[in-house]
Amino acid sequence: MVTDDKLFKSKILIIDDEQPNVILLEELLNNEGFHDLYSVLDSRKAMECYRTFMPDIVLLDLRMPHVDGIQILEEIKKIGGKSFIPVVILTAENDKDIRLRALNIGATDFLNKPIEYKEVIARIKNLLTVRHMSSHVDKPEADSVDHSKYLHDVHLDMVLRIVRSQKNKGIGSGNHIIRLSHYAKLIAKQSGCKHNVCESIFRASAFYDIGKIGVSDQLLLKKGKLSGDEKIIMQNHTSFGADLLSGSDSLLMKLACNIALQHHERWDGAGYPNQLKGGAISLEARIVAVCDVFDAVTSTRPYADVWSVEKARNYIAEQSAKQFDPDVVSVFIKCFPEILKIYKQFEDEDRTAFITHGSAGKMDKEIIDKLQVMLPNTLISVEDYRVLIVDDSRVMRQVIKGILKQLGYQFTNLVDADGGNAALLKLSHNNFNLVLSDLVMPKMDGLELLKAVRSNPQTKDVPFIMVSCVNDKDKIQDAITMGVNQYLVKPFNAYQLEQKICQALCK
Repeated sequence: MVTDDKLFKSKILIIDDEQPNVILLEELLNNEGFHDLYSVLDSRKAMECYRTFMPDIVLLDLRMPHVDGIQILEEIKKIGGKSFIPVVILTAENDKDIRLRALNIGATDFLNKPIEYKEVIARIKNLLTVRHMSSHVDKPEADSVDHSKYLHDVHLDMVLRIVRSQKNKGIGSGNHIIRLSHYAKLIAKQSGCKHNVCESIFRASAFYDIGKIGVSDQLLLKKGKLSGDEKIIMQNHTSFGADLLSGSDSLLMKLACNIALQHHERWDGAGYPNQLKGGAISLEARIVAVCDVFDAVTSTRPYADVWSVEKARNYIAEQSAKQFDPDVVSVFIKCFPEILKIYKQFEDEDRTAFITHGSAGKMDKEIIDKLQVMLPNTLISVEDYRVLIVDDSRVMRQVIKGILKQLGYQFTNLVDADGGNAALLKLSHNNFNLVLSDLVMPKMDGLELLKAVRSNPQTKDVPFIMVSCVNDKDKIQDAITMGVNQYLVKPFNAYQLEQKICQALCK
C-alpha cells in the first residue's frame, strides 16, 4: 500500500519561469502537506536540477525563454529508466497541436492556468500514487519479509485503486473490471492456455485501461462523438498505459503491458496504436478486446445507449475476422452461457456502492473479497522460471543464457544440454518451465527430442520453443504438428526471444 506518509514525502520539481506561478504552487502544495519541493525559474538549469534532485513528479511550464517545455520534456524522456515519473504540463494555451506533440513525446497530464486548487491536488496525488506503486512492483522494499506476499499486496492495492478511480470518474462501475477479468480467464482456459497463464491473464486484464488516468475527465465523460484531435488524445491512453506498466520482469506485468497497449488493435489491422494485424497481436490482448467490447456495450455509458446481451453477442459474431480474432470469437460464442452467468453474478444493480465514503475511503468488504480471489499469494516472475537450453554449440548455449540473463532470468535457473539425449536425462531428474532447443543436432535432433518430450506424461505440457537457422516451411510445419509452441529463426535478438517466450506460455 502507498501510505500517506510516503505520498507526502514525494519529491516535486516545479519548472516555470514566472515566479508568481511558482509561489502559488509551492503554497498550495505546502498547505496540503508536500514539503520536499524544488523550483526552477531558469529553464537552462532544469535538466541539471532534474538529475540531481531525482523527482517523483515534474510540473512543467510550456512557454519559457531560452529552453521551452517541449525541449525539456524530450530531454527527460531521453533519460528513460524503468521507473514511471509523471510529467504534468502547466499551460494557459489551448493549442491542440502543442498538446498532441507533448502527449506524443510522453507528457502524462495537463493542468490549465489559472490553476484550480482541488484539481491540482487531486491530479498530483493520483499520479504520485501510481508512480510509487509502479516502482514498488519492480523493486520491493529492503525490509520486506515475504516477497511474494508483498507483491500480492501491492497488486491488490493497485486493482482496488483502479476500481475506485473508475467509480469516482463516473466511467463505469468497479464491477466492469471484475466481469472483464472473469470473462478473460474463461476464454483463456477454453482456448487452451495453461493454468498459470489463465490466472495471470485474469489478474493482468484489470490493468487494461489504466492509461485513461492520463485522459481528462471532460474528455472521458463527453457525450456524443469525439473530434479528430480528441480521438488522438483518447487513443494515446494505450501507449501511456503500456509505458506505465513496462519494465517489470513479472509475467503478470508483461501480460498487463501487452493488454494495455494492444487491446484496441484489430484483427484486420485497422486498430491502434500500431495497426497490428492478426497473430501479431498478443493472445491476451485479443481476448480482452472481445471481453471489453461485450461488457462496455452492455453497461451504462455517458455517450451511448445500453445494448442487450443478444445484440452484443451478435455484433461480436459479425466482427469475427474483422475486429476480432475468429478463434477467440468462436470460443466466446461457445461458452456464452458461462459468460451470461458471470454477467449476472456481478451485475451493477447488485452492487450499488463499491466504496464507503468515509474519511479513509475504505473499500467495501464484499468487493475486496471478490478481488482477493483474483490474487493468489504468488506472482510468478521470470527469475523463478527454470529453462533448459539444448544446442550442440556451446557458444550458442552461452549466447542464449546471456540474453535470458538480460531479460531477468536467474543464471542458476538456466540449465544447458549439448544434445537431445542429455536433455532427456535432465528433464527426467528436474522440473523445467520451458525448453529452448536447436533443430539440427547429431544423434538426436530437435524434432526427435520434441517427440520424446510430448510422449512423456511428466513433460508433455512443458512449453517448447524450437530455435534454429533452418527457415524451411516443411520443417516448421513438422514441428507444429508434433506440438512445438513457437519456432524462432536464428539469428534473433533479445526482444524477439522474449516475444516468443511470452507467446509460448500463452498456448
